[in-house]
Amino acid sequence: MAAPSPSSSSSPTGDCSSLILNMTDYLSFVLSGSQISKSKGTCCSGLKTVIKTNNECLCEAFKSSASLGVTLNLTRVS
Repeated sequence: MAAPSPSSSSSPTGDCSSLILNMTDYLSFVLSGSQISKSKGTCCSGLKTVIKTNNECLCEAFKSSASLGVTLNLTRVS
């Protein structure tokens, strides 16, 4: 029997903290009120890293952003 993949974890928060740091360039683009009109090239590579490594961390980052005082522009996120 194969080991479960990291993305199938039932509790993604434990491993997500360090992984989400890869999204700092993306965050500057999707913050509510951001004046950045076009995302940086590094923005997407960090986001891709999170998606490839553990895509549940992306959902966890969006869900926990408000509790961290971060307001996202959901139009840009999608």
